[in-house]
Amino acid sequence: MSFPASSHAKSVASLRSLAAGLWLAAILACSGNSGSAPALSPPLPPPPPAAVTFSADIHPSLLLPFCGSATAGCHGQSPLPQGFVRFDVSDTRSLRQCYDELKAYPLSLPGWEVVKPGDATHSLLYDKLASGLENRQPVTGHPMPPNAQLDPKFATLVRAWIDQGAPF
Repeated sequence: MSFPASSHAKSVASLRSLAAGLWLAAILACSGNSGSAPALSPPLPPPPPAAVTFSADIHPSLLLPFCGSATAGCHGQSPLPQGFVRFDVSDTRSLRQCYDELKAYPLSLPGWEVVKPGDATHSLLYDKLASGLENRQPVTGHPMPPNAQLDPKFATLVRAWIDQGAPF
């Protein structure tokens, strides 16, 4: 049986409306909101950046310019204050040495490391950076950097790096 073109178009439009209505009803039924609009969930955090490394991302964009230079940071001073990890690089100090010392720095906090590969939430480096952004005290010491507001992208970058295993 064939329908005139205008009747066929009306039938297709009716079927589409019916399908959209059924789809919306299914969504509402599954969300537990009968008759009301579905609740909006909070936005998802941005996806972690692709592979983040100490040598290409963390040291040159954050640690050296903000923390490790003799003019801009506390972690490049000479002599270095007791309890500080050194972030500068020189003719006698390689980038690899800086990385190894950062990861091996001893802490007396059970369950914590300066950098705990795979676990940024128990890494003192991330905690100190994030605490400054969140207006809270870190697990020990003071938020970093001490006299500046850190761009949140750096905390996100450090978290991604640590959660990805803190590769060199």
